[in-house]
Amino acid sequence: MLPIPLPPESSPVGRSLPVALRLLRWGLLPLGLGAAWLAFNYDTLKQYFEARDRRNENRRLVHQLERQRQTLAEEKAALLRGGFAAEKAVREGFKMARPQERVILVEPPPAEASAPPAALPGP
Repeated sequence: MLPIPLPPESSPVGRSLPVALRLLRWGLLPLGLGAAWLAFNYDTLKQYFEARDRRNENRRLVHQLERQRQTLAEEKAALLRGGFAAEKAVREGFKMARPQERVILVEPPPAEASAPPAALPGP
């Protein structure tokens, strides 16, 4: 094999080679420092992410419990608002009674549908 000759220092290509190496060095230096920082703080970062996951899970549970509390409050309000009227309507509709309760049905008198209304006396 033939050796590959390097360009002379006086040519523009020869001067750009050390610049490229310096740029590569300065590009790798922050990467290396970042990797070292991650390796040094691995346990702390692991604790942080685990705590963040626990916090998110607790927030999800709190949100779920808030929805459940809201549903129960709405049910309570509905029972306080219309529980008696609804029970009364159902009991009367199905003719039901509570244990040891006497039910007395009062029916209106039958109206005479065939009789015309009484005529008002005229002036």
